[in-house]
Order: sequence, then structure tokens, then C-alpha cells
Amino acid sequence: MCLGFWVLGGLLVNGVKSGWAESFRSPSSSMNPTLLLGDLYLVDKRVYGLRLPFTKHTLVSWGVPQRGDVVVFQVPNEEKDFVKRIVGLPGEVVAVQDDVPVVDGRAFGSVARPDDCLVERDADGTYERCVIHRESIDGLGFDVILRKPAMHREFPGADQGCPAGMQRSQEPNGCVVPEGTVFVMGDNRDNSSDSRAWGPVPIENIKGTVSFVWWSFGAHRIQWERLGSFKSSKGPG
Repeated sequence: MCLGFWVLGGLLVNGVKSGWAESFRSPSSSMNPTLLLGDLYLVDKRVYGLRLPFTKHTLVSWGVPQRGDVVVFQVPNEEKDFVKRIVGLPGEVVAVQDDVPVVDGRAFGSVARPDDCLVERDADGTYERCVIHRESIDGLGFDVILRKPAMHREFPGADQGCPAGMQRSQEPNGCVVPEGTVFVMGDNRDNSSDSRAWGPVPIENIKGTVSFVWWSFGAHRIQWERLGSFKSSKGPG
């Protein structure tokens, strides 16, 4: 099965793109530990519906973005692709308190693993200490990374408002996700440029969801254990 995934991914990454799938490369460590720097992964473009190829025009819709989905998209006025996890849905009020996401006043569960980890910096290839937390909400669970010692980040910050395109809410405290958009965050919470900085993502800009890793090269070796699967994606909390 892994060989089939590898062949399919190889065809796609070499230019065979279609209206239903496409291969992408992890551009940074912002989605670690779910997607690692050096991962190549296949994106399912059909998960929410069928679009006219190479356009944003939807021919048929059969699904909507869900919390926990790992999606590839383009930020408005940017031509490069991003990959992040959906945290907030249209109409919800999103905040981050002491590094923990809060949606409509409900904080995600967050349980730290007992052992420290090391995560690679994007800029210089050095490593820094971190802790893996298992976050959970509504029966979903996924792993995220927080720097050690903790940075205790807050969103929105006490001295700044909401990003462009979002309105401030006082009760519950946070920023409102506009209709037709989603709020996304990287799983490497302290090393991710995401909706906390540049605001919500229009749903029409989402290209698809990550299906599986078909190739991975890191730590000077092929990471065979990652091939043919999507490691640490959302699952039971």
C-alpha cells in the first residue's frame, strides 16, 4: 500500500495535478508535530465539494470545513500556499488564554506529556526545547507543541485589537470569525504565522484537506515510518 501511495504522490508532485488531489511540501515547521519540515503530503480537493478545475467556482457542495481539519489554503492577497489546522468556525468567538484556544467561552482541554521534546527552528536549523500537549474539544484530539519555558501567549493581546476582518467581542471575550471564513492555527503554536496575525481565511480559498504523507526526508534520512499515513492528525480526544 505504501508503494502505491508513493507512486501516486510522485506523479502529482511532478506536475500531474487534478481537480481532486495535489501534492504539497511542508514549507516550515509551523505544523509540527503533525507535519514535519521535509514532509510531502497529498491534499484531497474533493472533501467539501467539486470545483471547476483551477478556479474557486464550486459546482457541487457536499461538505463544510470542520474544526480540527488540517487544510491547505491561500491567504488573501498572497499567492503562496499555507497549511494550518481549523480552530474556529464561522460565527464563533475565538480567543487564546495562557496558550490554550477558547471558542465561544469553552477552553480546549490541554494535557502535557511528561517528557520534553526538541523542535527545529526554521531559520537556522538549530533546536529548542518544547513540550507536546494533547488538546481536545467536542470529542476531537490532536497534538500541539508549546515552547519551554512557556510563553503564555494571549489572543487578542491586551494592547492590541483583533486582526483585519474580525470584530472584537466582550462577552465572551475574543474575536468573531466572520461568516464564510474559518480561524486557523499552526500546531507549533509558538512558531506559526496564522489567523492570530493576519485574520480569518475565506472558505473559498481552501484547496483541500491533508490526506496522508507520501514522502518524508529529515534528520539526514528517509523517514519511512511516516509514509502512507497522516501522523498525529485529529482523532479521539
